[in-house]
Amino acid sequence: MIQEIKNRRSIRQFKNEPVPDETIKEIIKAAHFAPSGRGIRAWEFFVIKDNLTKKKIAEIGQQEFLARAPVLILPVVDKTKTNLAVQDLALASGYLFLAAQEQGLGTVWKNLNSEQAKMIKKLLEIPENFLAINIIPVGRPAKKIPPHQDKDFDEKIIHFR
Repeated sequence: MIQEIKNRRSIRQFKNEPVPDETIKEIIKAAHFAPSGRGIRAWEFFVIKDNLTKKKIAEIGQQEFLARAPVLILPVVDKTKTNLAVQDLALASGYLFLAAQEQGLGTVWKNLNSEQAKMIKKLLEIPENFLAINIIPVGRPAKKIPPHQDKDFDEKIIHFR
């Protein structure tokens, strides 16, 4: 597992290759098994493959690479079911990133401000009670980025008491 963590890098350039639905389901399954406040798992995942919709999202998110990703995944959580929505989305996204890495796919966290999230939810017809904080482009990396190295870890960040 530590090697997959070291290998995972933020990817913004993707090969023009489709990602199979079964692979998408597998990485979302990993996200679903992430820790969730009180085990509620009030999240849902919107998978966007349509080029016109991706283009509109790229315009809203002000990031052109979103339109070029083979897949966009929008994790959302029902705010009426949990008071830990942000934490739950962050954990689910992290698990999704690691599962995608294991499948040879690249991802990056594209933060959404509240206005961008509102516009994307409107575009995708997602009810108001759902919170979105990020969108995740997914695809085969266009180039390999070197993994993190042990030498870059500074033990001074650890404080034993």
